[in-house]
Amino acid sequence: MGISLFCVVIVLFTSLIGALEVEIFPSPLEVLANEDALLKCEYKEPESDLSYVAVQWVLTSQTVQKDVYVFNGGNHQPIRNGAKIFDNALRKGNASLYLPNVKLYEEGTYTCIVLVTPQKEEKSSVMQVSVQPKVSMSKQEIKTENGVQHFLECDVKEFYPKPINVSWFKLSNGKMEYVSTSHSTEDIVMNSDGTFSVSIKVKTEPMLNEQTDYRCVVEHKTIFDHFTLDADSAAEKIPTVYHIIGGVAGFIFCAICIGVCVGLCIRYKKSKGQQEAEEARQESERSLLLPKESQEICKDQESHTHESMQGTDHHNRDELQD
Repeated sequence: MGISLFCVVIVLFTSLIGALEVEIFPSPLEVLANEDALLKCEYKEPESDLSYVAVQWVLTSQTVQKDVYVFNGGNHQPIRNGAKIFDNALRKGNASLYLPNVKLYEEGTYTCIVLVTPQKEEKSSVMQVSVQPKVSMSKQEIKTENGVQHFLECDVKEFYPKPINVSWFKLSNGKMEYVSTSHSTEDIVMNSDGTFSVSIKVKTEPMLNEQTDYRCVVEHKTIFDHFTLDADSAAEKIPTVYHIIGGVAGFIFCAICIGVCVGLCIRYKKSKGQQEAEEARQESERSLLLPKESQEICKDQESHTHESMQGTDHHNRDELQD
């Protein structure tokens, strides 16, 4: 009887010792990717001497279970890069975990384990990470036997979770009507990073004497209410892939033409410069040779004059003798 009573007392005492009250963040906690998150974890027995306190945060996802942060008797061990627990908060009974720049793969169940010697308790909760979609629009032209068909495509990329609603509406003369998806394609695909993408295409038919616009409406849990993107039916505001490619090709062609023209101009100037230098050299040589030629001509003239004078003298002497 005495032994049984002692065992009951031990059990009651142990249960009282382990009755540490811990409060964790409500589940699920929804966080947008690339934003910061604060995972709340508070306990009711604050201890100013942190050598008696230990805290462990554990993440359990679909693929792994790993420690995120460990605090033990004043020593901090952040396993996840950038994660923080603050000493001043711990002294007040706050073991909340700060996570900067949260990524999609960090979604899962977080367990906060608190030990305030000799009491220990743990609580778990779920953090859900969402990724807001990137929405854009493009125009396509497809040639068929019956002519050219025009399409507008609403591209919704890199969103999470998967559930999403993408719709096309036609705005005509102030009225909006839902466009049937019978001429559209819808195929949600998973990307390598775990996000999803989808493209919704609708065939456009221009109407005479009618102002017609098209609107893509996207509904996702990360978007408050909904997101709309309008397209003018004139289509000049939305360049086609062909126009974009043509613009790039035109730019490259113009760059090549400019390069060729510059090269030809440089080559022409260089050739012209060489020709002018050669003409100058020849002119210089002629100027150097000219004095020598003049001297020779002068000598010939002097010699001829001298001979003429001698002939005249001989003639005069002959006449005198006669």
